[in-house]
Amino acid sequence: MIRKLVLFVASVVFLAACAGAPQSPMSAQPAQPAPAAQPVAEGKPTFIEFYATWCGSCLAMKPVVSKLRDAYGDRVVFQSYNIDDPASAELMQKYRYVGRPQFVIVKPDGSVLATRVGVFPYERLQADLEAALKP
Repeated sequence: MIRKLVLFVASVVFLAACAGAPQSPMSAQPAQPAPAAQPVAEGKPTFIEFYATWCGSCLAMKPVVSKLRDAYGDRVVFQSYNIDDPASAELMQKYRYVGRPQFVIVKPDGSVLATRVGVFPYERLQADLEAALKP
């Protein structure tokens, strides 16, 4: 019975999220227009974040991503894309967007090293970046 209730609540939350929600600014979130080209740049690993300004989990991950950017910004290219921006659709499809927040770690050669969906501790994403930096 509890399992059915949990599934029902999860379904309602999912449907509400799909219907959209009011937009609120995410002031510290560096938004970039989604380029049609490959986002991998400068021969460095790329950390791609797909987020929504109204997403609680995305807001919860903001300090973690900021800490990663501070620690790895000189060795990793950080890119953030708002899932509500139609310009992000091509990259969302390319990197098989399934939920928010979604993080994609791309190696310098363009291959995807890891895709993470949801809330993760700093150490998990840090380990992914360290693996991407290895030759």
